[in-house]
Amino acid sequence: MRFDDVVDEFVAAVTASAQDVVDLRAWWEDEDPPATILMGTFGKVYVREAERLSASAKRGLIAIVENALHDGDDNVQTAVATGLLEAAVSAVERADGDRSEVIDTYAGPLARQYMQSWDNFCFRDNGGAD
Repeated sequence: MRFDDVVDEFVAAVTASAQDVVDLRAWWEDEDPPATILMGTFGKVYVREAERLSASAKRGLIAIVENALHDGDDNVQTAVATGLLEAAVSAVERADGDRSEVIDTYAGPLARQYMQSWDNFCFRDNGGAD
């Protein structure tokens, strides 16, 4: 799975993300934005738009993430994990209201494994720092 395929699938699944991608690419002008920043945008959009998405659409997005984590090359896997997943977790923590179900309910096994490892690294291995 190529990085551009992941981007195209995500934009197709969440059309609201298309403008975010256009804005991000415009900000970077003639350069491509770093993959982790672009994937981070998708993580934020996913949490922002979650209430408007059907359960089926959410499952479709998680399938995109799981496929990227399973079938993507190292660059794709890193961008999705450190960009999209970390941004989604951060967006949930910052969101008004309880949006934890976005992550808890609609995360596949590879995404859950990564988020658990990230949580262990950030909050348990360093004495519980916030």
